[in-house]
Amino acid sequence: MQEHPTRPELVPNDDSSEIGWKVETYLEEIEAKSFINYLNYISIFIFNLLSISRASRVYYFSVYVDY
Repeated sequence: MQEHPTRPELVPNDDSSEIGWKVETYLEEIEAKSFINYLNYISIFIFNLLSISRASRVYYFSVYVDY
């Protein structure tokens, strides 16, 4: 069975450390992105909590303007 010439990454290789490294970095990227999404959801949740009452909305706006 002949390998496809345009897909060299599918050719079996004796040294699988490079593949393991690619998988490891890919999993680290997924973990970092999910952590960023987690922080994003927390910030949206805090913003919704602060915007429940009008007084806290004014307070959040003043804090936002100060920074």
